[in-house]
Amino acid sequence: MKKHILLFFLFCFNLYALIPSPESLLRNNNNGFIADKYTSIAFQVKAIDLSGKVEAETYFKFLFENGDPKRASLLQTEFESLQMEESKVVEARSFSSLDKIVLSDKSPARKLFYSLMHSLGTNDASIFARSLRSLDSSFPLNAEILNQEKLRLLENQKRYLYSVKKDTSLKEKSFSPLNPESEEERAKVQELLRQSTYKDTGLVSLEKVQDRYYFALKTNLVSGLFSAIDYRLHKLEVKHEEEVYSFENTNYILFDGTHEYPKLIKIVGSNNRAFLLQIVQVAHFNLPKVDFAAKAQSLTKSSKSKGRNALFDELFY
Repeated sequence: MKKHILLFFLFCFNLYALIPSPESLLRNNNNGFIADKYTSIAFQVKAIDLSGKVEAETYFKFLFENGDPKRASLLQTEFESLQMEESKVVEARSFSSLDKIVLSDKSPARKLFYSLMHSLGTNDASIFARSLRSLDSSFPLNAEILNQEKLRLLENQKRYLYSVKKDTSLKEKSFSPLNPESEEERAKVQELLRQSTYKDTGLVSLEKVQDRYYFALKTNLVSGLFSAIDYRLHKLEVKHEEEVYSFENTNYILFDGTHEYPKLIKIVGSNNRAFLLQIVQVAHFNLPKVDFAAKAQSLTKSSKSKGRNALFDELFY
């Protein structure tokens, strides 16, 4: 019994010592590394009225380009059915600067939806974090809370290793920044290395909900719950004017044995209108840039003129 209690306290101590930054929580943290250039997410989405009745449904495939989030691109294709063939295309749209479009969007629901999908598809939280910052000035970005002293130490070590690689004799003539000459300086370095890369904002805390532990995020207008074990996003709420926009991710599964995504995402937008999104397929692959452009052009030409149901305009471009 005493052993179990000790292990429990050690578990809690380690969690408190590793409190993540707000932006770090927004990555799809339990997902495997994405080595391929593109991520494709196919899903069904339903619009649900206040009584729980399905008013409309449609089918989408988002094709994200992985890489620099400041030049994020997306090929968005809507289909008539789950048979996502070119003959079933309703509309296809290509976005070469998704970050600029999302960050300038006046619709909170759409801004947050595309930010969430980009984060899930690319393991990159920067667009998501900047979107939250645009809605709530109290939400801090990682760049603003970096431990600059620790960063300088690591940069100095990087320069030292580069110099030693060019001239191996320097290893005998100088000391590594991570292992200075004096015992006092070494103690300081060890203390600095134990510090978090990001300064504690006080906006993330460890909380127990029923029988599970979560990292709870709380800013002026943003609140969220993330699993303390694997950082999975379970619920996020954002207040904007008189509305509350919420996202709830459930049933996380491995789609290919390595990459993990929530099977279901429930979204509540303005006037409490709900959308239920079910991910049906995820794929990762490489494709030359010219082929990506050709694919976008081909699908756009296949688009049918009838367009989508207006109920989905709150979420989709």
